[in-house]
Amino acid sequence: MTYIAKPRLHHPTLAPNKVGYTRRDYEGKISTLCAGCGHDSISAAIIQACWELDIEPHRVAKLSGIGCSSKTPDYFLGNSHGFNSVHGRMPSVLTGANLANRDLIYMGVSGDGDSASIGIGQFAHVMRRGVNMVYIVENNGVYGLTKGQFSATADQGSQSKRGVVNSDAPVELVGLALQLGATFVARSFSGDKSQLVPLIKAAIVHPGAAFLDVISPCVAFNNHAGSTKSYEYVRGHNEAVNTIDFDFMAGSEPKPGLIALVTPDGSTREEQVEDYAMRVWRQAKGDVPPPPELFVSAQTLTPSDHLTMQAAAQALIDSSISKTVNCPEDIGFEAFADVYVEGYHLGCKGLTTYRPNAVTGAVLSTGPSKPEPSPEPILQPRADALHGTTYKLKWPESAHAVYVTINDTIDEHGTRRPFEIFVNSKNMEHYAWTVGLTRMISAVFRRGGDVSFVAEELKAVFDPRGGAWMQGKYVPSLLAAIGNVVERHLSGLGEAAVEAASFEPPTATRPMPQCPQCNAFALVKVEGCNNCLECGYSKCG
Repeated sequence: MTYIAKPRLHHPTLAPNKVGYTRRDYEGKISTLCAGCGHDSISAAIIQACWELDIEPHRVAKLSGIGCSSKTPDYFLGNSHGFNSVHGRMPSVLTGANLANRDLIYMGVSGDGDSASIGIGQFAHVMRRGVNMVYIVENNGVYGLTKGQFSATADQGSQSKRGVVNSDAPVELVGLALQLGATFVARSFSGDKSQLVPLIKAAIVHPGAAFLDVISPCVAFNNHAGSTKSYEYVRGHNEAVNTIDFDFMAGSEPKPGLIALVTPDGSTREEQVEDYAMRVWRQAKGDVPPPPELFVSAQTLTPSDHLTMQAAAQALIDSSISKTVNCPEDIGFEAFADVYVEGYHLGCKGLTTYRPNAVTGAVLSTGPSKPEPSPEPILQPRADALHGTTYKLKWPESAHAVYVTINDTIDEHGTRRPFEIFVNSKNMEHYAWTVGLTRMISAVFRRGGDVSFVAEELKAVFDPRGGAWMQGKYVPSLLAAIGNVVERHLSGLGEAAVEAASFEPPTATRPMPQCPQCNAFALVKVEGCNNCLECGYSKCG
């Protein structure tokens, strides 16, 4: 296939991390894997995790074996150390490198064939020895380089692309890693970035053997009906077992609380939980109030006290089990960072923190009950005549212009506010959704309050068919263009009235063709073949 060098230019608005690197500094070469391959999502998660952890790329050594998965280290951390070994022999090379230089962060990337078949002996011994590393298996259940035969991790009963049913039991790498003594073991899905990135970050900072089994669908040979490692199957079977919440009852002293258990079928049951120390005190002292310095709640404990408790318990366990460290709402960033540093020095194997905030609230709360919700506001009646402004939009997909009319009303304080919106065009293709959209937006306008979020929500709408350039700015969809009009109108309400003649209708021009893999408008034709400058997609590949 045709290979294209990734552009070296970085956008000036890319945010750097604490060590001065942007996310682009953690990328590698353009991927040559199939479009939609789950391995590329894992590479992106590794890039994000290293950027968020403020790791300098030269402090990482990445090693791999043979296979589709073992090609991926070329696609992330281009400025780190790397070694591509032979089939199934990556663990021994990683072990030797670790012995030679213990100051690096070692990341081994392997596949299900590389680790569960020819390399299973090496996998067993590197886990048994507890080498300090992150071992990631990109598990797709097939041999992608040799046209899709079942690998050792293929589930029994799953079907190949040609309809052959696998009769062999799979090698369970997660169970094997646990049995061999790995101190950090997790399984994730390449399509779940919100879960995968934190797991990789936790694996990197974990001292010891950290193993991640990541289900990574092969779009060429194992993404069909009957496969248990396809995108559809994994997403359909990605279910949480249960959710546990704890509510500490209000009062001046610790009192019995309730633990709410949410069972797999969705039902909830509450069970009484009594403070053991309080029960013993009452048996011995009766109704005498306990000393406040000895009887504390999770809210009055300092983060340092939480960590001391964790360190005492975690010395007796063999996995990353931890309780939540409740931090005060006004804790500073430096003090918050020190919680993790102190936990590390105390030898904690796992650490979870929570700081109450206005968005997610508090896990434990002893405050007063929530006030009754205020009554719903009444929609304002429409006056017989309203002042308004009509804006004209030209969109490439439509042969006819789109006209956006926003009518305003004046409240009792003399303030001009938007009251309703209409979108019209000779092109009837958009009639149904424009009517529904304008009615809902008009209802929001009539309720009053801050309506600026309407423009922000519209501007964020992305059209998979592509957007357009308008007045030197890329607009991702027609709805986003309407959002720009709403924003312009709202910003003009606080100023002098906008004269219709002073408004210059924006014109749109087409960007470069859109990449079918990453949706970026970056397709160029090289040697007669469409290639993407952003992700490396090639139609001829």
